[in-house]
Amino acid sequence: MKKIYAFFILTTASLYAIATIHTVLVADFNFIPASVNANCGDTVAWVWSSGTHTTTSTSVPSCGTAWNAPITSTLSTYSIVIPCEGTYNYYCTVHPTMTANIIATCATGIQEPSLSASLLAPNPFVETITVSYQDKDRIILYDMLGNIMKDVNLAPGNGTVQLNLEGLPPGIYFLGMLRKGVIIESGKIAKE
Repeated sequence: MKKIYAFFILTTASLYAIATIHTVLVADFNFIPASVNANCGDTVAWVWSSGTHTTTSTSVPSCGTAWNAPITSTLSTYSIVIPCEGTYNYYCTVHPTMTANIIATCATGIQEPSLSASLLAPNPFVETITVSYQDKDRIILYDMLGNIMKDVNLAPGNGTVQLNLEGLPPGIYFLGMLRKGVIIESGKIAKE
């Protein structure tokens, strides 16, 4: 179970590690750019250039938080992290015609790679399985608890490999095919 939590935490952290910082220049009675396309986890930072202004939200998604911050020569930056999908509208309270927005989108999930039936036979298996591969360099077989039961390095290129799984107890296993350390294809297999 600890391995599953660790995987979840690392996956979530990696999403935020690739977050983008979008800079909005506040100058000459304009927010530049007037519209920002962002992803959840991205940061939007307003940076003062001239004048006395604010960045004040007028509407945010129900999952977001409203804001009101001065952008002046003494308070020259303000930033928020986009928490959820939706349109965030804002303006300058000093210059009400100075308006802009942030359009945020979020990933709805990660498409799980899957094995095609032709790559694996038989399923369910008794003692051995044959795995066909193309441009993969490793196969890992996990049990339901995330323990590695088999780890096989593959010959470069395309081919097939016979995996002897004698001695494994009956049950459901997960097979992952990797290229350069990343799972490219995965699937469930059963042992009778």
